[in-house]
Amino acid sequence: MTYVDLFCGAGGFSLGFDRAGLKNIFSLDRESNFCETYKANFPHHNLIQKDIRELSRENIIKLIPTQKVDVVIGGPPCQGFSMAGNIGRRFIEDERNQLFREFARIISIIKPKYFIMENVARLFTHNKGQTQREIIELFNNLESSLK
Repeated sequence: MTYVDLFCGAGGFSLGFDRAGLKNIFSLDRESNFCETYKANFPHHNLIQKDIRELSRENIIKLIPTQKVDVVIGGPPCQGFSMAGNIGRRFIEDERNQLFREFARIISIIKPKYFIMENVARLFTHNKGQTQREIIELFNNLESSLK
């Protein structure tokens, strides 16, 4: 089985999936320090250092031209949802809160068998539960397009 790791950070998800016997097709993160650590941890992985918003359909097709991706994994940044990161900010003011949409966009292009999105617990209660409902609706709509 194969996987793609979005918002890979230092590679916690990748480590688990590698140990479970899956093959990495590519990983993506934009933060240079995270990427340096990821490269040290996974020197044979195809790491793309780029903002996910700049990853086009064409880029993705070039990265996986003949391979079927079984799983897309990732944890979009959660600072805007977390208790620690939400001091003095509102949901609308933190652009990172919209990156789950980019995660969904990539899934719609790759069309994996499965996807796993990780985030902080407060995501479920954020904005009186509206954020959770919006994400679930987005993924439910995505599910019908993947069939």
